[in-house]
Amino acid sequence: DDIIMRASSSSSTGPKIEEVRVATWNIASVNNNPFEYWVSHPDPAYNELMEGVQDFIDNPGQRDVSIEDVLDVSMVGQLFADLRHHDVQHVDEVERMW
Repeated sequence: DDIIMRASSSSSTGPKIEEVRVATWNIASVNNNPFEYWVSHPDPAYNELMEGVQDFIDNPGQRDVSIEDVLDVSMVGQLFADLRHHDVQHVDEVERMW
């Protein structure tokens, strides 16, 4: 199911409510494969997709991207600030590991 978050902000015209829809997918399964529930399907395109994803997971090669190439320093700083604002525990420890 989607998770719906509501964010409010104020402007010269008054408060504004916005919805953000997000979906999550637990990719931290025991075997580190989000496609662990691969099912047999007669559609060759489905099988090609699944085989391509599995190949990418097993052999990312030049397609691999480091997390620091995705999240810059300011983004990570904002994340830690937001976590602290919401009283999330162990943020200092995670920040040291980062």
